[in-house]
Amino acid sequence: MEHINNVNDKCSVILTKEGALWLNKFNKNYVDEYTGMIARFCASGIELENAFPTNYNEGDVLECMIWELMRYFGGYFLNETAAPFVNNEIKFL
Repeated sequence: MEHINNVNDKCSVILTKEGALWLNKFNKNYVDEYTGMIARFCASGIELENAFPTNYNEGDVLECMIWELMRYFGGYFLNETAAPFVNNEIKFL
């Protein structure tokens, strides 16, 4: 029987330098855009950094749901050509 992945399934990628830079920028832009709204919920700077880290490095493993990966890197594939993941591989967990 063939296994069909669901967008809620978890996946794993190893970030390249370009992928790490993109993800850090994505999270910083997200926090900058929603800082006012997030502040109303009394989130601290530490909570924001934990939720939207900006310290990814080349070689870091990112584990997330498939839909999150699409959200993070959808714009990347429209703008960039360098592979954001080592060997362009996505491992389904």
